[in-house]
Amino acid sequence: MPGFAQTLKQFQNTVLGGIARRHGEVAGGLLARLVDRTPVASGRARGNWLVGRGRVPVGESGRPDRDGAATLAAGQNVIDRAGPGETLHLVNRTPYIAALEHGSGTRAPAAMVRLTVIEFADIVAGTEDRT
Repeated sequence: MPGFAQTLKQFQNTVLGGIARRHGEVAGGLLARLVDRTPVASGRARGNWLVGRGRVPVGESGRPDRDGAATLAAGQNVIDRAGPGETLHLVNRTPYIAALEHGSGTRAPAAMVRLTVIEFADIVAGTEDRT
């Protein structure tokens, strides 16, 4: 029979594992929405969504990504390595990303970031509409 200290350690590991898992689910959900909502012509803007652990990424990815799959995979790789409560930064360094956010793109509606921010509370609560 495990002692109190061992039981407490197991509980701690279970809780921290759950926090890390939910942290990753939320960050992955945010990234997926941002990537999916980014207008695509060459794929440069979509391919430049970057995820940083504990620091804001600099520069561009240099990876055009018309369908978003490589961007999501690269971002999820960073997210999966994050510890519970570790700060994750989702950024896009494409020079014209602000113009796309405000409607200059004709291939997708404006407000990809603003819509995702509005949905944040639902994403965290796990009640977001997944359609």
